[in-house]
Amino acid sequence: MYPIPEDGTRTVMVRYLSDLSRISGRSTYHLPLNFPEKIEQFNLRVEVIRASSPPVITKGSFANFNFSSVRDSYVAETTLEDVE
Repeated sequence: MYPIPEDGTRTVMVRYLSDLSRISGRSTYHLPLNFPEKIEQFNLRVEVIRASSPPVITKGSFANFNFSSVRDSYVAETTLEDVE
């Protein structure tokens, strides 16, 4: 697996687990996505566990990023290409 061979590639998964902040009575999470260079492919999966209602995205834009009820969670996934 590692080290990465010369001129080779590896896929790396980064997972964040975080409590939400309360802002103006709403549970809030800020996901900073400011990349200095274009990203060839970006996969995003958000799972909100034991929420009483579906999450609402209030800022930013993700095409087709809608939450679906899955067991005791709300889940949304998207794949973006050539992200700047």
